[in-house]
Amino acid sequence: GLKSLTDPLVSHNSLEVLPDGIGKLKKLSILKVDQNRLMQLTECIGECENLTELILTENQLLILPRSIGKLKNLCNLNVDRNKLMSLPKEIGGCCSLNVFCVRDNRLIRIPSEIAQATELHVLDVAGNRLIHLPLSLTSLKL
Repeated sequence: GLKSLTDPLVSHNSLEVLPDGIGKLKKLSILKVDQNRLMQLTECIGECENLTELILTENQLLILPRSIGKLKNLCNLNVDRNKLMSLPKEIGGCCSLNVFCVRDNRLIRIPSEIAQATELHVLDVAGNRLIHLPLSLTSLKL
């Protein structure tokens, strides 16, 4: 069946939710769900342990699930142009994260735990409502 699916492309649709069953797709490596109508991302996304790229640009996301921190192989996370007001501190668990784009959201702060993602080289937070940046960012090679 679909359990061997590695790279589904569901961009430019009207999806409002991803099914919880997505967590059963253990071989999933790239997931592009940009330009949809997602308001939330299922906690089951954290079960996709081989996910390296997650593209959620131009949706209606208000929050990211805490389970996102379980994605130890995630290298590229793009949530530009959503409605995120906060990020879970668990984001620091994404220890392979190289590129994190969260441009044009409604973020007031970035959790200091982001510095635990020691592979992070690109952090794009332009167009948010940030009051300050965490001091912990100085430990990253941005």
